[in-house]
Amino acid sequence: MGIRYEEEPISDNRYWFEDLGLGLGLWQGSFQEATGIWLRWYDADGHWIATSAELAEQEKQRADKLAARLRELGINPEEI
Repeated sequence: MGIRYEEEPISDNRYWFEDLGLGLGLWQGSFQEATGIWLRWYDADGHWIATSAELAEQEKQRADKLAARLRELGINPEEI
């Protein structure tokens, strides 16, 4: 039992690896300040797996939203 690389394509540019529970596809966008077409992992629902930079941005947005809500409640988030 090993990883098979001759999996059937899901679409023209995506391949699903059943043994891994992940897919690999072509994604167009910017990564590390370079724009182009990249190989990128995706999950069973077809969503791209977030890069570390994307995860950091999501957490920053979440923290900013929480800080704004605390300020609305009269709490200074810097003093917590």
